[in-house]
Amino acid sequence: MGSVVTGITVGHAPTDLASLDALELAAARDLLPSFDAQAARALLRDSFTEAAPYRGAGIGEGRAFRLEVGLGTVAVRTFDPARAERDSAGCPPPAVPADSLAARFDSYALAQDHYWIGDVATGYGRWLDGQAEAEAIRGRVPSRRSRVSSWSAKSRARMLRAYAELDYRAVNAQPGIPAMVTLTYPGDWLPVAPSFDVVKAHLRALLDRFQSEYGYRPAGLWKMEFQRRGAPHFHLFLSVPVGSRDGRSFERWLSDTWVSVVGHPDPEQRRLHAMRGTHVSFGAASRCTDGRRLAIYFLKHGTKTRDGKEYQNEPPEAWGIQADPVTGEVTSEGGTGRFWGYWGMSRELASVDLSPADWYKVRRILRRWRTAQGQKVRALGSGGGNSGGWALVNDGPAFAALLSRALAAV
Repeated sequence: MGSVVTGITVGHAPTDLASLDALELAAARDLLPSFDAQAARALLRDSFTEAAPYRGAGIGEGRAFRLEVGLGTVAVRTFDPARAERDSAGCPPPAVPADSLAARFDSYALAQDHYWIGDVATGYGRWLDGQAEAEAIRGRVPSRRSRVSSWSAKSRARMLRAYAELDYRAVNAQPGIPAMVTLTYPGDWLPVAPSFDVVKAHLRALLDRFQSEYGYRPAGLWKMEFQRRGAPHFHLFLSVPVGSRDGRSFERWLSDTWVSVVGHPDPEQRRLHAMRGTHVSFGAASRCTDGRRLAIYFLKHGTKTRDGKEYQNEPPEAWGIQADPVTGEVTSEGGTGRFWGYWGMSRELASVDLSPADWYKVRRILRRWRTAQGQKVRALGSGGGNSGGWALVNDGPAFAALLSRALAAV
């Protein structure tokens, strides 16, 4: 059954997906990876000697040494559970010099009639001495949402790990067949895509129309790239529906809708855009049978290669700072926002706390395995004695089981 799906590659010509029977559709959906966090936790508890559980702030405080497993990742990290507990309970975070905060954080908030600056995700920061200090620090803090001029190595690593840790059951649950979708712009692209904000608005509009047509919002992945001519384009991963309400194939609906969303004013450009503005490939999606392969598929264009494809991750010069020719007012900050993202899914992890001795052994094994595999996203343990790291694997729980055997043999 799987070979039937693997052999389908759709360009712009309509394809009758309705001819596939229920078993073939099920086989295509079963190719997608999913993650059972509960089963993974049980496996970790059975495979490793779990450290004594944390008993609360003030009782046996100290660092926790944790092994985390996702669909396609295995990671080791350390943290202070007492501090995490105090932060979650609303206790004031430890004092930090304002200049240090200004270099690291970008947000402040009013809580319990006091101003606080810090990292909202971790709760790390400090209370400020009134509104005056809050305003003074706010002016020195760089915005975390500043424009991006290129796709950084850190962002690539974050994408790789995020895509490998997502639970793809939401995509499995939606009707249709998993596919890779490409959206491109007309030859004369700048009039309809003058900035990142406009381009992202086009993508949001396409999702809105998808929901209006099919009755649900798709779960999936997206990544933005640039062609050598400078034009942006999107790669999407989602489950492609069978047909549409008016009898058109999904491929025809996608082409018509994308041309309408972009809305080039030149009739000839619209005609050419309708011919080659979209592409749907089922074969590429069928090869992404685990979290690692799916993550690498989206990364491959972002890696510097001999064929010079790094230009695909550099925004066009035409997206530079733009100003009104009359008033001189800046109308666009140039650059881009995020190069990647996902919809309708969440990252799922299972974890177990190890003794320090076992944790260091696991980290050493994982580091040697990663070196042998040539993974260079981040060197495990390179940040110091307690620093962690992660590795990209085909099957996180299965790899954790192998780790437990290697640990027993050390």
